[in-house]
Amino acid sequence: MLQHVFSNIIEVTLITSGVIAILLLLLPFLRRHYTARWRSWVWLLVAVRLLIPFNPSLPQAPIQLAAPAQHVTVNVPVRETTVLPPQMGNPVSSPVATPVPVTRATVPLTTILSLVWILGIAAFLLYHFMGYFLFRRAVRRFSRPVEDERTLAIWNAVRREMHVVRPIQLLSCKKVQSPMMTGFFHPVLLLPD
Repeated sequence: MLQHVFSNIIEVTLITSGVIAILLLLLPFLRRHYTARWRSWVWLLVAVRLLIPFNPSLPQAPIQLAAPAQHVTVNVPVRETTVLPPQMGNPVSSPVATPVPVTRATVPLTTILSLVWILGIAAFLLYHFMGYFLFRRAVRRFSRPVEDERTLAIWNAVRREMHVVRPIQLLSCKKVQSPMMTGFFHPVLLLPD
């Protein structure tokens, strides 16, 4: 199952990457002959295609490629074991070592690539979530509530105009250069000092 999903994602990614490369090469032509709105729709379609993890198949594909080898042979070393013969009254006996042959395990290439892919996703998410939480903690440390009456009046008017009923904290922070919002569950609007 995982291997099938992985191969579909790789196939979709490679095909869409080819389309993106063609679009980038044609960009000067597209800028002259099509409006920004149409170009935006094309890029939106490309983005949606990347989000769909399956590829519709045609009964007769126009291009057929040979699949690479699907298995990798891995030699798994096995330690030699020592087998002691039964001792019959002889307290001193020399151990007899019987070597066990090295076994071969066949691991499908897609399994290895799937595991590497999942580890890459986990590392990517861990890196970005840790960066986000460290940034949020640093911003919280250097923030203070906005106390300016004029700013608070504008903030409340904008909230009413946009029909925002959820409480959003308004803070002033010397670590940000422009207004920004942060927080998934407890949103905070940060204003530069």
